[in-house]
Amino acid sequence: MQTQIAKFIPLFFLSLVLISGLFLTSCDPKDELIPTPIEEEVKYPDPIEDLAAYLSSTLGVLFVDPIYLEEVIELLGLAPRTDGLYEYHDVNEEGEVRIFEFELVPMPIPEVYFAAAPEMELETPPREVDGVWYRVWRNAECGEKIKKKSGLCEELAQVDPQTGAVARQHKIETEHKRCEQGKVLCPEKLLTVGNTYFYDKLCKDDDSPDGNEVGKEEFKMYRCDY
Repeated sequence: MQTQIAKFIPLFFLSLVLISGLFLTSCDPKDELIPTPIEEEVKYPDPIEDLAAYLSSTLGVLFVDPIYLEEVIELLGLAPRTDGLYEYHDVNEEGEVRIFEFELVPMPIPEVYFAAAPEMELETPPREVDGVWYRVWRNAECGEKIKKKSGLCEELAQVDPQTGAVARQHKIETEHKRCEQGKVLCPEKLLTVGNTYFYDKLCKDDDSPDGNEVGKEEFKMYRCDY
C-alpha cells in the first residue's frame, strides 16, 4: 500500500504542474509571443527610367517626354500663350501669387533625367532665388508619410567665416509624402520641410551635434502632398 501511495504522489504533483502551466498560458494572452511585423523597404521611382518631366523656373524650361506631354501640362496646370511659351501661376508659402513662364523642351526618357540632374539633385542646399521646381514620375503614386526626423551630424568642409560654424545637421520638421513606385504619374514640388542647423563645435557622434547653434537655413525636399 505504501508503495502504491509513493508512486501516486509524484504523478499527482506532476499533473498539477502541467495543469497549472496550461491554465496560466491560456488565461494570460499578454504573455503569448506575437511575431514582430517586418517593415517593407520603400521603393522609389528609378531616377533614370521613370523621370517623365522636370520643370524649373531658374532654367525657364519644362523637360518632358512627348508621350506624357499633354498629361503633364494638365497635371501641373500650365497655360499656353500665343508666343509658344507656357505660364504657371504659383502661390508661395507666404500667400503671394507669382507668374512664371516656361519653354517646352521635349525629349525622351532617359534624356529627361540627364538634362535635369545637374539642378534637380541640388535639393539639400537652399535655392538662392525664389522660384518653382517640379519633377513628375511615371509608374508612381504618392506614398506614405515621411515622419519628422533628424539627419546625420556632418562636419563642414571648412569653417564658415561669417558664423564660425564647423558642423551641421538637417532636420525634417514637417511630415510629408514622396512619390513611390506605382502605376500613374506622380508630381513632386520642391518645398521647405525643415531646417539645417549649424554649430560651432564638431559633432559628438553621427546623431548628436555639440556646441552652440550659430545659424540655420531652410531645408527643402520634393514632396507630392503639396
